[in-house]
This record gives sequence, structure tokens and C-alpha cells, in this order.
Amino acid sequence: SVLDELFDLNWRFGDSPLVYEKEVFVGLSSSTRWDLASGSRTQVVINTLRRVSRKLDQTNSCLNATMYGDVGNKLVQHAKRTQALPQLPAYQTELVRTVVREVRELNREVNSLLEPFSGSFNPSQEPATACALLVNHLSMRRNKRCLLAYHRVRTDKLEDMCWRGVDILGNDQTTGEPQAMNAEDSKSSLSPEEEEYVRLYSDLLAAYKGQWTDIDLTGSLEPPTDLFIDVRVLKDAGEIQTEYGAINLTKNSQFYVRQGDVERLIQQGYLQKLS
Repeated sequence: SVLDELFDLNWRFGDSPLVYEKEVFVGLSSSTRWDLASGSRTQVVINTLRRVSRKLDQTNSCLNATMYGDVGNKLVQHAKRTQALPQLPAYQTELVRTVVREVRELNREVNSLLEPFSGSFNPSQEPATACALLVNHLSMRRNKRCLLAYHRVRTDKLEDMCWRGVDILGNDQTTGEPQAMNAEDSKSSLSPEEEEYVRLYSDLLAAYKGQWTDIDLTGSLEPPTDLFIDVRVLKDAGEIQTEYGAINLTKNSQFYVRQGDVERLIQQGYLQKLS
């Protein structure tokens, strides 16, 4: 290799600028021998390092190339981060489309490999082709699992938000801190299919809860530690009726109210419980 040529230069200085041994000279490449014959030791090192640099650039370009499964792995990483976030992040449309295109490309490659055999493929007679088919098939299955895992995590997040009473489509995903977001930014975090799913799931949830009007199925299963709590209004919610009278919830105002009267508003993000 070029690195071996660089470190195997067994030269020694004498009366001439550069004296080299014959066996070392014969073992080098033609370009390096030409540089040595010209008598320029510095030029030999410079030219050799340039060839090393070119080879390293070619190696890096190969390592940076996208391989099958890389995009699917990015979707899995997004899904893992989504589980730890209080809100649903933006839908990764481009990544999903790229994984789908990759699956279709693999499927076309499988069809092209099987096309010459006309339905009479024998894996034992064509082990190389059988190996390529197996790798492509496993790659497609892995991409499918990555897509299903990504969408399952987002679906579970949407269902949990529906049960907590968060108005997802109405841009009420606040989880305790006021956030300035417009409706366009909110809808951009969901795909059109997810928006339709939320509508249908909310309708099913409303029909299910309607069978028990005297029970709040979305309420917390843990009993409250304090009967009355301090709350701060994050968004204007208008006037509400409580056991002790009407309260006008205006933004940035604070109240000392019974927790049972405002628990649903806290879940929806209109109020923030103060410690």
C-alpha cells in the first residue's frame, strides 16, 4: 500500500542528496521510483502523502454512504424520544416516505433476481442468489417493523392524550407551561391520517363514556392529597360554575379552588396547579 511505501523507504544520506538501496527501489511503485530517481526526497514524501489523502477520502465517502436500514433506525430513535416527551413531536413524513421507497426498491430487486428463473428457483443450486434474496427479504421485514413501531408509539401517545382530555386538534397540548403556538404549527405535528384517527377515536371514547354519565372515566385513579389547591390560569377559559359560585378564568389570574372542580381543566392545559 501507499503507507507501506512511505515507511519502507530505506534511504541513507551520503555524498549525493539521496542514496537508496537497489532492493528497496525495485519494491516501490513506478510513481515513487520516478520521484526517487529525480533526487528530490521532499517531493517523494509530498506525493506519497497526497496519494494517502486521496485513498482516505475514497474510504470516507464509502463509509458515509447510506445503507439499507439506516433510515428505519432513525425512525426507531424518533419513537424512543417520543416516549419521553410530554407532547407529540412533528410527524417525520420524509423519513417515512424514504423507508417506504427503500422497501419498494428492495422488492424490485427481489423480482429482478427471480425473473431469470421463471418460477423454478432452487436455492441449493443458486446459493449466491438465495443469500441475496434472504438479505433483501430480511431488510424489508426490518423496515416494516421500524414503521410499525414508530406509528404504534405515536398512536399510543394520541390515545393517552385523548383519555386525558387534551384537545389535540384544537391546539391544547399544553402540559403545565404556556406555549405560544398557532393552529398551523399544531396541525403540522400530525399527519392527515393521524388527525382522522384522533377524530374517530374521540368519537368512540365519547360514546363509551356516555354510558356512565355520573362517572368521570378520565379522572385520576389516585385520591387527591388536598381538597383545595392554588391554580394559575394559562389560557382564557371563560366562566365556570363551581359548588361555591361562578369563577371567571382569565389568563394569568390565580385562584384557590376545590381540586375536583378544576381537575379536568388542569388536564386540558387551561390551568396549572401551583405547588
